[in-house]
Amino acid sequence: MKKLLLMIAVMMVGGCASPTFTSDPSNPQNVIVERAIRWELKKPTGELTKADLKKVQRLNLYDASLTDEGMVEVAKLTRIKWLNLEYTHITDACIDELAKMKQLESLSVYQTSISKPGFARLKKALPKCKFRWPY
Repeated sequence: MKKLLLMIAVMMVGGCASPTFTSDPSNPQNVIVERAIRWELKKPTGELTKADLKKVQRLNLYDASLTDEGMVEVAKLTRIKWLNLEYTHITDACIDELAKMKQLESLSVYQTSISKPGFARLKKALPKCKFRWPY
């Protein structure tokens, strides 16, 4: 019984941790995000460590082929304060992922497919964030 309780406790604690970005060459959206991370870190090759990921405070995905699926990867980067998503293929479907990024101070969603109601939801979810948006 004690072993079972211990296993449940470990699983619960492990499950509460926020997911971290991991390299996945088979996922095109992951590759796009990793390329932007490497550009920010000025680290074109080698393993991306947790320490590396903690250094990423800015991420520029301007004109990347990023979709809503890719925002799942971006949201794993919990230290980003400045995020440029201009001219990406994101829609209202990624608002929940963006809303998780409470640490954001600046976010540009100019020329994306985020609607006025979607943007209103985003502003409400991230009240401390400054936005660049077309409306």
